[in-house]
Amino acid sequence: MKPQMKNLFPKLLFIFSCCVAYKSASQTVDKLKFKKENSLIYFFQNGSKSDSISKSVHNLFYLVVPDSLKHQISIQVENGQLQKTANDSIVRLSYLKGIKYESVYTRKETNGFDSKPAKGYEFKTMINGLAEMPTDSILVQFYFKKGNGLILANKFFVLQ
Repeated sequence: MKPQMKNLFPKLLFIFSCCVAYKSASQTVDKLKFKKENSLIYFFQNGSKSDSISKSVHNLFYLVVPDSLKHQISIQVENGQLQKTANDSIVRLSYLKGIKYESVYTRKETNGFDSKPAKGYEFKTMINGLAEMPTDSILVQFYFKKGNGLILANKFFVLQ
């Protein structure tokens, strides 16, 4: 090796090792960021998941609707009815043969003449006609009220 190369090699090695050390020290840890999604509706069974419903088992469901969507959706149930429980995120799906129900969120009413409007929504269910589905199944459908169509549909079989 030429004498000039012998002097250059340690310098290049030192520069390379400094660059590697700087690069590894300057690297930031990647972080995962999750955007809060306000347009999702969750409807799933509490406890063991099944595609069947009986009178005493598998009839509690989590229903989570963001406040930004509550006034925009309608829930239609054939051969069954969604009933609110003490927890505002849990509803009971009850089998009612031959009847169609509709559930909506309405703004809470004020308590008196001078009181401020109550904040929040109330879950209400009403009869919406006769069911067209066979009586051995329950159909739950989520719709946008303004005609944008079906959001979510679930079909459950009834255990007698």
